[in-house]
Amino acid sequence: MRIALLHAFLNQKGGAENLLLWYSRYLLEKGHDVTIFTARFDYNLWVSEAKDLRIIEIPWLGDAYFLAPLAKNKLVSQLSNFDIINFHNLNLAFSIALVKKSSLDSSKLVWYCHEPHRPLYPAITDVGFEHLYSARMRVGSGLYDAYYLLEKLQKDFSNKIHKRYDQHLVKKTDLILANSNYTAGLVKRIYKKDAQVCYPGIDITKFSDKGNAKESLNCEELILTVGFLRLVKNFDTAIKAMHHVIKTHKKAKLVIVGSGPERYRLLNLIKTLHLENHVHIQRLTDQELVNYYGSSDAVLYTPIYEPFGLVPLEAMASKKPVVASNLSGPTETVQNNRTGFLVDPKDPKSAAIAICRFLEDKELSRKMGEAGRKHVEDNFTLKRSASRFEDYLVRE
Repeated sequence: MRIALLHAFLNQKGGAENLLLWYSRYLLEKGHDVTIFTARFDYNLWVSEAKDLRIIEIPWLGDAYFLAPLAKNKLVSQLSNFDIINFHNLNLAFSIALVKKSSLDSSKLVWYCHEPHRPLYPAITDVGFEHLYSARMRVGSGLYDAYYLLEKLQKDFSNKIHKRYDQHLVKKTDLILANSNYTAGLVKRIYKKDAQVCYPGIDITKFSDKGNAKESLNCEELILTVGFLRLVKNFDTAIKAMHHVIKTHKKAKLVIVGSGPERYRLLNLIKTLHLENHVHIQRLTDQELVNYYGSSDAVLYTPIYEPFGLVPLEAMASKKPVVASNLSGPTETVQNNRTGFLVDPKDPKSAAIAICRFLEDKELSRKMGEAGRKHVEDNFTLKRSASRFEDYLVRE
């Protein structure tokens, strides 16, 4: 079948972006004619995944809403002959293009919802963020305070229009897939439509419990956390938890793997808490990240808002116990008291206590790590996830 997959931007790596490339590769290898449409694509990020894939960049799709008509004409002229149009996270320009053109009505329109567009529905999606914003104002820099203010003004300007098209597009959609029951619940509340859950998966063959990162880090105990550095990922809790951990584990280190607009604020927080020798923020290649997973004693993942989250899966595939948020997506992957501990993401001390249990009880860590690996093998492999995704797409 001719299948088009759409994503607003593919010039940085994240869970949603990775999943779209993995699914595209799987569909191509299954004999489907696959094309990816996006505003920007960075081939350096997905060298093997993008091989032989047809990728079409339409730059205006990433620009302001008043340029959407320019993108619409170019996009719909190329989408008209596809059997299936599968869109992932979309910006306003994409939404206008899909809503406006009736010639696309013969195609099956499928939305894979990684999350509803958060800025349009904050009363539903953003509950519980208040303490993060107050923390940012206490230790943030003037530059980044200005960044968030300008970002808010820009979003407020276009959100009213975007919301109208967003609602219209979802009404036209033939099938909605969600990455978790949590996300499916948000879809139901916002759009009054049902979504089928299609859990993401990972290639477990890439992960092992072996690594040598501790040598270069000069530490005896390693805690790892991974993600794009933005407020909802809540790296504040991880940093503050280390303030408690090092009281009894003085040679422990936390490595935060990621990049993003919160980097400098988080560095300020690390400095304020005098944790420069115990907490590091790094950017790693995929291969280096696998080494860090294998080297770690535990993986910490405490977002306030996370529709799904691949990090706990990668940790469990590496046979590492997980300390994860007891809110939203992680509760559907981490089995409390079996593959890790679920904690209040707003409580650094509870996170620290859970980490210390793993550092002090190696047998507990081993058992939970083994259980985590089996849990991922049974439920969250990429092959299982991609096969289910294909089945939903081609099903009549």
